[in-house]
Amino acid sequence: MSKRSMGYKLVATDVDGTITNENREVDIDVLYYIRRIREFVPIVITTGNNLCVAEIIATLIGASKDYIIAENGGVLKVKDKIIKLGNREKAIEVFKKLKQKYNLVEVNMSNCRLTDVAIKRTIDSKILEKEILNYDVKIFDTKFAIHIVDKNVDKSIALKRLSEHLNIKLDEIIAIGDSENDRKMLEVAGYSICIGYELKDVADICFERRSDAFKHVLNIILKGR
Repeated sequence: MSKRSMGYKLVATDVDGTITNENREVDIDVLYYIRRIREFVPIVITTGNNLCVAEIIATLIGASKDYIIAENGGVLKVKDKIIKLGNREKAIEVFKKLKQKYNLVEVNMSNCRLTDVAIKRTIDSKILEKEILNYDVKIFDTKFAIHIVDKNVDKSIALKRLSEHLNIKLDEIIAIGDSENDRKMLEVAGYSICIGYELKDVADICFERRSDAFKHVLNIILKGR
């Protein structure tokens, strides 16, 4: 149910597929609206990228550099503090076992990851999901990489931790995403927006054009002021 009448205090947005296209190129029109939105509320990126990359992205697009959710919720940055919400050893153990059976290749800068293992999409993620049923990990397919993560990791959990730190309610957050790893984040947010239609069952509204989604966010925030 839409809660547009209330004043939102934060926007949480996915990056790949949400701010960028299928080639991971930033949508320039989206940047315009991000710069406008940040005049009123913080914009926090919630990404599958490692923290080093996420910090660069946040700087370049004009999102918050103090608050970042990386590695699909496995890493939460709160100013100078880095909080690990997942156990990377679990992911490494399972990755080693899977690699004995499948030709898995880790993504670039894999050594920078703090809580998960990210591999290239050279295999159907559903095959891996069946292989890990007896392990304390799960699979996130972000359409750009396949992530092996601690079962306790999720963007929604990291967002809840951040909201508690900032002393705001989840109902006061707008969340934007495009794929399955964004599902729970969209479920817990006060207002949720999906790019495309993969998450239409949990989103308040869906947009095909990324810029239309961020324009919509700006309009909501302006109406609430």
